[in-house]
Amino acid sequence: MLFAGLSCLYMGLYAFVPVHTVKSDLSPVNASERAKAHFRNTYADAPDATWYTESNQSIYCLFHQGKTIERVCYDKRGYWRYTLLSYPGDYLDKDLADLILKEFEDYRITYVNEIRSDFDEPVYIVNIEDAGNIKVIKLIHGEIEVSQDLKKG
Repeated sequence: MLFAGLSCLYMGLYAFVPVHTVKSDLSPVNASERAKAHFRNTYADAPDATWYTESNQSIYCLFHQGKTIERVCYDKRGYWRYTLLSYPGDYLDKDLADLILKEFEDYRITYVNEIRSDFDEPVYIVNIEDAGNIKVIKLIHGEIEVSQDLKKG
């Protein structure tokens, strides 16, 4: 009796047919396809997207939006890691620019790198300069940290 029950159970294992959901059937299967699918969904209006692969197999896409250069970076499995936006200083949000120039009164903001990731707020790496100095500062959560302090000439 036990043998009959086990044989029925054994035969039932072969009768199982896996059911694939529509989502898994449509999901990209390799890293490049996964990254490009995410990019199309997020940046559908990117005018001049160019794709690159790094030596560590991470993937990124570069494109322009006016004077802003955007780099969307994916890991080697094709999952989004971060987006880097680079733009002239006058494109920086006015409140952030005021915060920086309040602390560095005689300086002007020359260039900004904005890093967007899974964190709450972007991280800003900002180049500022006056007549004799160039500073690279990091701005995160309203806190300013000087990363580099260089003399001109």
